[in-house]
Amino acid sequence: MENKLNYCLILLYLITGFIPNLGAVDRIATHWLYLNLISVLSIVFFIYKSNSKEGLKISSNKPLIIFLIFFIWSILSLFYSINITESLISLIRLFSVILATYLIGLHLMEIKSLKLIFILFFFPILIIEILLPSFKFFQIISYVDYSFAYANDLKTFTPNKNITAAIITSHLGFIFFIKYYLKKFEWLLLILVFIASCVITFISARASIIGLVLSLSLVYIITFLKKKENLFFLRKVILVVGTGFFLSSLYLGSNNDASIQNRLTSINTDDASTNQRIRFYKHGIKHMINNPIIGIGIGNWKFKSIEYDSKDIQSYIVPYHLHNDFLQYGAETGFIGMFLYLLLFLILLLINIKRIDSNYFLSISLIISVTVFFVDSNLNFPHHRPIMMILLAFIIALTELNRVRNIEK
Repeated sequence: MENKLNYCLILLYLITGFIPNLGAVDRIATHWLYLNLISVLSIVFFIYKSNSKEGLKISSNKPLIIFLIFFIWSILSLFYSINITESLISLIRLFSVILATYLIGLHLMEIKSLKLIFILFFFPILIIEILLPSFKFFQIISYVDYSFAYANDLKTFTPNKNITAAIITSHLGFIFFIKYYLKKFEWLLLILVFIASCVITFISARASIIGLVLSLSLVYIITFLKKKENLFFLRKVILVVGTGFFLSSLYLGSNNDASIQNRLTSINTDDASTNQRIRFYKHGIKHMINNPIIGIGIGNWKFKSIEYDSKDIQSYIVPYHLHNDFLQYGAETGFIGMFLYLLLFLILLLINIKRIDSNYFLSISLIISVTVFFVDSNLNFPHHRPIMMILLAFIIALTELNRVRNIEK
């Protein structure tokens, strides 16, 4: 096997979200430390392998450049930060993701084929992510009727159910590229899609349901316009997803508060969670309007939120996050910071759409992942979790590889 250490280090990056907390109160502390340790190992590897030239230039990697510009703009927020220590922590985490993105890109550039990475790494990880909450679901229904009250018990390998659903849905897009390599196992892939759809329904994560539907609709339109010959498998996936949603909701029953119908119709001001998010969004928008250029400093919303939400805070629980990464970055670094982060996703989307004619399966896999991540960023706070940000790092690195290589020959 060529470049064994490249493969090993890529795998170590991919399993970031599965690392236990090792005694930490919040596992993200362990995950950030672990992520940086793998980056240090990668740096040592590339220094040792000093003859490595390919992939060292980033001048053509537009998403990474935009990410760097966003990072630099965030550094400037130190001059007006409410709490410089918190800003430094956020900047270190941002730099960790950018560094990991660059290093993952280097590893991918040195590997001639992505086949082993997707079959031996992504595929088993996706299976584990889908089966763990599935097993937990069957354990629950063996002694009680399932309802929304048990949804968070399906979090399994992540801190909460929304992150579990988001990472499953984001990774689910890679089923298409895996299918490119495993054509004879299409039936198995469709079974996994069905199980994943059921799991997402049982978890009752509205952002993931919306993200999956939106992303599949987008790739269907693009495929219809540019690659009609690939509509057959895509239609199968959409049918299986729809069947999974329907049968799992049918099992739950229309009166079950975990069903898709009840979860989506609960998106109104009478729903406590929705009402809370709307209140947070209003706070963020109000702050940006009053402070369009200079925010409060990267990582500092947790302090300003107390002022805005003081009348609604319960049990001394501070609203650390706006539940919208774009609004939060806007409140912390101004409209320019928010625009730069938005631009990152737009560029990723456009690059992969342009490459559909050359690398169809990889392109739509990345389009689905980017879209799901974008939707989740609008409704939750994936920027806070290494398991999500390492996914963004892989999306950026794979997008650059997709741009420069004809992988599907």
